[in-house]
Amino acid sequence: MLRDLEQFDVVFDKGEQQRKVQRVIRYDEQGPLLNWNHFRISKENNQNVVDACHRFYEFTEKKIFEGGLLMPLTLKPGEAVFFHDERVLHGRNAFLGDRCLIKGGIDL
Repeated sequence: MLRDLEQFDVVFDKGEQQRKVQRVIRYDEQGPLLNWNHFRISKENNQNVVDACHRFYEFTEKKIFEGGLLMPLTLKPGEAVFFHDERVLHGRNAFLGDRCLIKGGIDL
């Protein structure tokens, strides 16, 4: 599974406006970089890619979610969180109410 995630180019899309082709796991001089969103795997991908992505999804469900490795973080009004988007495998829970999502970049 690891080899497939390092080698297969995966098409991720969101409607017709957003499309990205990238490996799920790639590396730079500082270590691994992750690109993952199970819900954005495009129908354009061939079956080998889809199967590899499904295996990774099942792995994260079993090892991370069911394995108790999640680290929940509840933010209070006025709080924010910063992290390197491609170095931290992350997600969020659904919520009700207004939110302000401001994306930006910091060049370290």
